[in-house]
Amino acid sequence: MRIRADGHLEWVRVLRLSGSELLDKAAVGILKLAAPFAPFPPAIQAETDLLEVTHTWRFSRSNRLGGEH
Repeated sequence: MRIRADGHLEWVRVLRLSGSELLDKAAVGILKLAAPFAPFPPAIQAETDLLEVTHTWRFSRSNRLGGEH
C-alpha cells in the first residue's frame, strides 16, 4: 500500500495472491476501511510525501490472524 502524507491511501495492491479471491479482497477491504491513517508528523512531511508499506498477512484455518499453528 502507499500512503500519502495526509494519511489517505494512494493505492493498495496484493503482491502475492492467497489462492482465495475472497481473502485477497478482504485484505484490501480491511486496509480501505482503516484509512485514512494519521497524517505524517511535520518533520516527516518535510522530507516525505508518500510512504510505501509492505505487510504479510497470514490467515489460518483456525480463524486466527498470525502464523501457522
